[in-house]
Amino acid sequence: MYSKAVNRGIEFTKSGRFAVAVIFAVGLIATYSGSNGMFLALSVGLSMIVVSGILSESSMKHLGTPSLRYTKADAGQPFEVYAQVSNTSPRSVMLGMELSVFREPLKQTLLKLPWGKSIGYGQLSILEANKSSQTTIAMSPLPRGIYRNVYFVHKTNYPLGLIAKFKVEALACHIEVLPPFDEHFAHTFQQTVLKNLTRAQKAQDDIQNSLKPWVPEQSIRHIAWKKSAGKQPKDWMTREEISTQKANSVLVRPLWLKATQPERLLIKCRTAIDLLKPLYEQIYFETRSGSLLDDSDAIYSDLAGYGSDASKHFINKNIKPPTDCVIVTIGDEEDVQGIAQGTVL
Repeated sequence: MYSKAVNRGIEFTKSGRFAVAVIFAVGLIATYSGSNGMFLALSVGLSMIVVSGILSESSMKHLGTPSLRYTKADAGQPFEVYAQVSNTSPRSVMLGMELSVFREPLKQTLLKLPWGKSIGYGQLSILEANKSSQTTIAMSPLPRGIYRNVYFVHKTNYPLGLIAKFKVEALACHIEVLPPFDEHFAHTFQQTVLKNLTRAQKAQDDIQNSLKPWVPEQSIRHIAWKKSAGKQPKDWMTREEISTQKANSVLVRPLWLKATQPERLLIKCRTAIDLLKPLYEQIYFETRSGSLLDDSDAIYSDLAGYGSDASKHFINKNIKPPTDCVIVTIGDEEDVQGIAQGTVL
């Protein structure tokens, strides 16, 4: 049973239902027999239920509003979030707390609550007075998106385990559920794009180390003495001076307009970015609007919140990648292309 007016709900536990049945039986026996002992047992049983309700309400009143850490997760995979829970009571200790997480607010009902619809569950065995503690909430797999609000249900059967009392709190949070990492596409990407980029970079290194004949007008400091030792001056070789530098940035350019499977394109973009991050100092990402992102957190936020108002882009229209930036174009099919060098307009 749950009432929105007072934001409280109660349920009898399994042992509580058994205790109520026993108390009811004792009450019937006391009524028909007139035994003082039975009336005493009835009053003790009812007192236990009242005391249990009073103490559990005391725990609820002193439970501080929890806070959730910023969390990233993969779509379709279970994950964990960390909640900070506090006890504001100066004397009372909290025992046996259960935390359930829902995406939607609970409705007022006289029936049993739909606990099976919760998306997360955690427990806190003990919380001392005037203390806070971090507890782990095991979350069920969620669809891709950015979740900024959840509903926490705090439940306790303290102290006797007969009655479970709970309350609901709306909680602001920031949970980013990213498109999943695709192992199959990762293998394809490594065997095609990354291999081609590595080959192109190696070709640049070979050019830097190439030799050409020395002419007297040139300085002798560039002569390759190991290659020229024992030869006549006309046969001396010098290292070719080429100012070719390794590209240290990459631009990921999704083919948004050609995509017929947007979710597939998002999965491939996330996979490609994960593989490119260890190889390049700077990653640029072209959004559907044509603007560029150059911050990895903003890129992941854009991927997680694509197609909804939940995504907040950190877009700077003045971002311009260098002219030697590596460009990787990605479509929703197997059309992946890596370009060693290119000018970005």
